[in-house]
Amino acid sequence: MKETKIYYFKLLCYSRLILNILFLGFGLFINYALLNEKETTVFEHCLFLIFVIAPIYLVFDFFKKATNNQVQILISIEGIETFSTKLKKWEEIKNEKVIKMRSGKSNRSFLVYDFPSGSEKVLIDYYDTDEKSLGKLLIKYRELNKLRSI
Repeated sequence: MKETKIYYFKLLCYSRLILNILFLGFGLFINYALLNEKETTVFEHCLFLIFVIAPIYLVFDFFKKATNNQVQILISIEGIETFSTKLKKWEEIKNEKVIKMRSGKSNRSFLVYDFPSGSEKVLIDYYDTDEKSLGKLLIKYRELNKLRSI
């Protein structure tokens, strides 16, 4: 196995897309009912922002993810390449790991690594891999690269 390609997890992205479309419909219904009254309050305008604007953003975001067929992370014997960073060779990469960061009540998982001109931090929550599998791939390909060099 010379490389592993990691993509967006389509089923998760489409399910989140549908959920946000439903949430948007609910928000539009609630806001239609509230805003049809003669006087609206600041609170009701805030509800509009929460129940309509946020789902619109999320619908577009998950649509982009669900329809994106490009490789997001490529891990190979050569090194790591992501959608935002060109190939970095294993010789350049340091401190590669998968970390979980707490954000409110939820956890976010990231692939992080350093290289001479900077570092990379990629959110992997919507990819077709998990922290444990990605961590094993990092170890595997780093070892394969070392064996190839011998």
